[in-house]
Amino acid sequence: MSKFYFKPICNSLMIIAILMSLVFSAGAAEKNAGSDTIELKNGTKVTGTVLNDSFTVTTAYMTVTLERERISEITMSDDHDVAVLDDGASLVEGTIDEYDIFFKSASGEKITYKKEECKKIVFKKGSK
Repeated sequence: MSKFYFKPICNSLMIIAILMSLVFSAGAAEKNAGSDTIELKNGTKVTGTVLNDSFTVTTAYMTVTLERERISEITMSDDHDVAVLDDGASLVEGTIDEYDIFFKSASGEKITYKKEECKKIVFKKGSK
């Protein structure tokens, strides 16, 4: 008779375990959803938070400082860099003057990347 009571209890425990794993994995995905991403030239992608408050871009006509919160992404190449602003339509093309990109990884480690190591930075809203 105890055999019949054991099955429903095992099934209930299994369902609880599955639900808990879904809750924890959703929380981890939500945590990374607000992360910035740096794509390095070697193909490695790292997630975390870019710590630079602004980026200075020297164009052919002027030098402009862009607040980090206004930038959607920066693409870097050997001959020029392109910053896309949050509105998605505005581009600032020139040379990013910062040589160092200060970064805090998802695990909390602070890392400094040289600009020449980076291919692209994608900023997420609310990640700083």
